[in-house]
Amino acid sequence: MKNLTDKYVLSHLTPATDYADTYLCGIAKNNKDKFMYSVSEKVENWVIKNGGKFQKISSKIFIGDKKGFLVKIIFPTFNKRDMKQVMQSLYCI
Repeated sequence: MKNLTDKYVLSHLTPATDYADTYLCGIAKNNKDKFMYSVSEKVENWVIKNGGKFQKISSKIFIGDKKGFLVKIIFPTFNKRDMKQVMQSLYCI
């Protein structure tokens, strides 16, 4: 079962393209832009803390009812936590 931090971070990530490991890191369209930047920073810190790499691919974009940044998140397969499974849970939400 995911902990609360995982749930919070995953709630701000949406698989964005058919390419592996690419996500929209964002918030609802009607939220202020300043929240978009703080959420992105929190997600980046979470990824790095768990041994992954976080790369911002685009400036602000809109996809569906969310706005945010297109990001690439890659986790090595040799972590203490199986982060690939945590990220894969995005497809099951």
